[in-house]
Amino acid sequence: MFISIAISLILCMLSVALISWSALRQITRIRIIFLEAVLRQDMSWFDTDSEFNLATKMT
Repeated sequence: MFISIAISLILCMLSVALISWSALRQITRIRIIFLEAVLRQDMSWFDTDSEFNLATKMT
């Protein structure tokens, strides 16, 4: 009985850790792709959009 509870607890902690790690990798990749897209914009785009708006979009 206690062994099955211990195994399920370990598996639950492992699944939470793996999901958190996967989410962190996805967020990092999305931010990199977004930054690359922003850097590819024409110079006129930066004139019409404020730097505070860009910082808000990045977070």
